Amino acid sequence: MTITEALPIALFILSVVFGLLGSVYLLIFCFSGIIRFVSNKKASAVLSKVPAPGSITDESVPSGSEPIYGGSMKLRNVDEQTAALIMAIISDESGIPSSELIFKSIRLIGEEQTKLSSKEAAL
Repeated sequence: MTITEALPIALFILSVVFGLLGSVYLLIFCFSGIIRFVSNKKASAVLSKVPAPGSITDESVPSGSEPIYGGSMKLRNVDEQTAALIMAIISDESGIPSSELIFKSIRLIGEEQTKLSSKEAAL
């Protein structure tokens, strides 16, 4: 086969390949546009249900049956750094954010109770 016979066949095959690549590009472009349109529609529907920041809803106002915790905590034989460390460990181990935990008191289980347990062990 000479070059003059092979050249039209090669050009035809090249045009078929580029045509298929172009059609795949258009297909991907159309699907991404459809997905973008649907996701924007869902996002706008969700955003319309979410209240604006600072607005008061029925869910944000606490009911009368559940008391509001004032935020004071009693530290007994514990300094503030140790209490903060204990609260961070509890938050990390439980998987609950520290903003959702309420600590009412933290006390050190110290020497007095260890002395009692050693006396009980001796008996």
